[in-house]
Amino acid sequence: MSTHESTPPSGAPVPEVEAADIEHLTGMAIPALTLESTGGPLDLQFWTSSRSVIFFFPRPEHGGHTPSLAWQQIPNSVGSLPQAKTFSDRLQELIYLGARVCGVSSAPLADLEAFVKRHGILYPIISDPEFKLRDALKLPTFEFAGDPDAFVPEPEPERDPTAPAVIITEIGPDGRPIQIIGPTTTADDELEEESTDEPGSIAETDTLEIDIEETPVEDETGDDETATEELAPPEPVEYYHRLTFVAGAGKVEKVFFPSYPMRDAHEIAQWLQIPREITPFVADDPWV
Repeated sequence: MSTHESTPPSGAPVPEVEAADIEHLTGMAIPALTLESTGGPLDLQFWTSSRSVIFFFPRPEHGGHTPSLAWQQIPNSVGSLPQAKTFSDRLQELIYLGARVCGVSSAPLADLEAFVKRHGILYPIISDPEFKLRDALKLPTFEFAGDPDAFVPEPEPERDPTAPAVIITEIGPDGRPIQIIGPTTTADDELEEESTDEPGSIAETDTLEIDIEETPVEDETGDDETATEELAPPEPVEYYHRLTFVAGAGKVEKVFFPSYPMRDAHEIAQWLQIPREITPFVADDPWV
């Protein structure tokens, strides 16, 4: 399993899945698993008794906005929506060539059902949140902490704790003095005092340098501690790496890797046109 942080260091290399990580798949038997899908419980051994295209993707994309930069740094993590729609658009062609299609994601079934309904996907998508197929087929996954769609702003520079703050006294619209906390100053950048010619009048702008100190607060146990609030980092979530293979007669026949969202359906269609033994559909197959 490869792991990616939600905020990787700038320029840090992101590990990719190597061909050696998936070369064991060709010829592997499809496990005897029945998993929930958007079309109801799906028996994988029955599904792959005839030729089937199975593609794995990390999560259903919402569309209409760009995922976070941290998520985009993960190789081949973006493109679930165009991939799913391309397979849907070419589904009849693939069925004509002897293969049906299903997708697999670790996303909750409710999210996948909404995804299928929103985008008109014409084939079932399996929900595998327990990664049963990962364990059975030794499939690659990765971890990501945080919301893949969240905007992560650049961190602000830390304030020098030794630099004083400035309180600026100004004359408000009603003629009364008001105080505003101004920008931090340094020894080389001090504000100059301005005063009026009339003795005893309030200066338009008076400056006063003060040091801001953290106020200790007493917790429920009676111990003094600094009043600071830190948010716990988000827990990492596991996702499937993008991967596509063709299975038939209950075994993996051909692995397409790397998996390209817009090219897989075309390349699989070309591969299916090569003369080879084709396992026919089962007569009572409800998906055809």
